[in-house]
Amino acid sequence: VEKAEKIILEITDYLKTLNAKDSAYCPACGEKIDFPTEVKANGLPITLCSKCAASIQAAQTKKEEEYQAAPGNYAVGLLGSIGGALIGGLVWVALAVVAGFMSAFVAILISYLAAMGYDKMKGKQNKVKMLINISVSIIVVVLSMYISYVLLAGSAETLHQILATDKEALSGFIGDMLFSIIFGTLGIVFYNKSMKKKLH
Repeated sequence: VEKAEKIILEITDYLKTLNAKDSAYCPACGEKIDFPTEVKANGLPITLCSKCAASIQAAQTKKEEEYQAAPGNYAVGLLGSIGGALIGGLVWVALAVVAGFMSAFVAILISYLAAMGYDKMKGKQNKVKMLINISVSIIVVVLSMYISYVLLAGSAETLHQILATDKEALSGFIGDMLFSIIFGTLGIVFYNKSMKKKLH
């Protein structure tokens, strides 16, 4: 740590000999900072002068408006979302039948494939996109989990009898359902954030 500090100080002194400007100057325009203003550039905070900060914020606002106004279609996006989610749902049911277990983490796969399907079908890129994908994902997660429980129990009637008579089984069923919905929603949120950055 001492060596690292020494090296940093040596580099700083060397940069001063090259007339490099310090933190009192704006890294965007090179002028002395009048009113330090923090903005986010590529997700990282940076302090600029008020003029450069306003310029970057205006550019970011313009990009966001272009992103929201991008062409697309809700209907075909919805179909893509349903198709992607169903693929994930099949994986969930297959795991339950073949391996005999279920994992709430598969809900992330379902939501991820739903969002991917929406984008592949050129669904409109705005806030409605997230509502569509979350709704589709939750419905498919609930259906996949219910079908898996039915298959593991042998029949829907048997499952209903178990849930009606066994409080422990009922609480486990409800807990699994809640965790699955939470994981599915988180999957959509993370996917949307990552794709939004790529599209920008």
